[in-house]
Amino acid sequence: MNPATQDSGRHRPRRSPASHGGFVPLLLLALALVSMTAFQTLQLQRERVRTQHRLTRLEQALKDAAKVHKQLDAIARGVALLARQGNANARQTVAQLRRLGVTIHPDAGPKGQDAAQAGP
Repeated sequence: MNPATQDSGRHRPRRSPASHGGFVPLLLLALALVSMTAFQTLQLQRERVRTQHRLTRLEQALKDAAKVHKQLDAIARGVALLARQGNANARQTVAQLRRLGVTIHPDAGPKGQDAAQAGP
């Protein structure tokens, strides 16, 4: 055998890391991008679910507040009616509410009934 041929068989030229081209860096970049996107998607989905739960609780609280408001309006109308009929305690209560800036409309019914009672 030729010694030059034997020598070249034993010592193959090594490829430098740069000779792989841009495949490995691009692969790592793509993997990082996909991982980041998946993480953000999961976080946004969790936040959406939490927001929906909060909205549901808020809607219930608003319904409860509207119910209490309706009850307080009915009590205030009743107190105003008693004041018009001459009840001294009711007059004091109405006067105190006026000083506090609370307006009582004794002739107005619950919301939604005013328009129905007005008629065409």
